Amino acid sequence: MPYTAREAQIAEADAARGGAIPVIDPVTGLPTVSGAGIPRLSDEVYVQRRLSGGLVIEAGRNDFDILVFQEQRDYQVSGARNDFLGANILWTRNISRLTYLDLSAGWTSAETNSGQVDERKDDLLGLHVGLRRELGRHLTSTIEYRRVERSSTDPTADLVENRISAGIRLVF
Repeated sequence: MPYTAREAQIAEADAARGGAIPVIDPVTGLPTVSGAGIPRLSDEVYVQRRLSGGLVIEAGRNDFDILVFQEQRDYQVSGARNDFLGANILWTRNISRLTYLDLSAGWTSAETNSGQVDERKDDLLGLHVGLRRELGRHLTSTIEYRRVERSSTDPTADLVENRISAGIRLVF
């Protein structure tokens, strides 16, 4: 049975959704899909345990928020495990009656233990600076800069992201 264009479209759509990339069997001409090691929403479940603590200090026109957390995910099908450890700090300054300056920084360490050779450890550092203005009772505008850096034991997973965004939020 030949490998048709329709089957190729289905295989490409499956790959775009996060499925395995099909390999064409040279004897039959049909795609062979190996799902080993590729968790899908339908076949992987994990138990999550999270311990977190926070402190909020309000002093005049300043608010300080400090959060620390530890999280563990145990995957029930594959036996893999993810460990997360992190801390975030946020400072909000009321510049005027309707305008706020937000500054935050965060660090997260993520470690994957699957019992295989490809174990991975990531460190994420983030910085956020934003200006928020209340335009009305239900309308808020924001402009912000965010930088995220990820260093990983997998050299292809290193990342530096710089983002500037503006937005308007209407609550109704």
